Amino acid sequence: MLCSALLSPIRRRLSRLPGWWPVAAGALLGLLLGGAYALLTPPRYAATSQVVAEPTDGGDPAAALGWAQLYGRLATDPAVVADAGASVRDAALRAATSPDAPVVEITATAASPSLAAGAADALARALIRYGEAAEEAGGARLSLLLPAVAPDSPVTPAPLVSLATAVTTGTVLGALPLLLPRRPRGAAGAAGPAGRGRTEVTAPPAAPGEPAAEHRREPAPAPPPGGAG
Repeated sequence: MLCSALLSPIRRRLSRLPGWWPVAAGALLGLLLGGAYALLTPPRYAATSQVVAEPTDGGDPAAALGWAQLYGRLATDPAVVADAGASVRDAALRAATSPDAPVVEITATAASPSLAAGAADALARALIRYGEAAEEAGGARLSLLLPAVAPDSPVTPAPLVSLATAVTTGTVLGALPLLLPRRPRGAAGAAGPAGRGRTEVTAPPAAPGEPAAEHRREPAPAPPPGGAG
């Protein structure tokens, strides 16, 4: 009873609002959550260093592309990462290769621009040392093509992307109640206690010249004796 008494004023006020109010409420909530995420999430910076694979003396230039693909998979190997030292300890590392050029791109993501650039260069130097040890057995040598540059702006969070994603999600969730089928108001009354136990009988239309028959309600047939047992 107490819960119903507290919810009744809220239901009356909600019933007076326009039908699109859940969409507006969802968009506003998404805007607030997206803004909070953009403000409270610590920034992360990314820097990229490039290592090139070159054929050794007498080596096939076309084979350098295959060696670059191989070293790209080995760049984040635990042995190479351990050789890079403490500079990469607090950074997220990834390596990528190009299908058209014998280049390995090493990207480090860290909490500051200097840490990101230092981690990318440290892993690039560790990969070059790993390649020097295997240069005699292979047909390519590694060298630093482009050192990492400290970035000016963070890669995450992206305020505009965060706000747009949050507002879109809130709008879609707010629109879901409007897409659900609504039960007609008269459907509940027809099956309620007033219509229970009665059968509506409608007379056929009267022929021309005859008085119209009256509609009447007849009680529902009683159950046969002994049916409950």
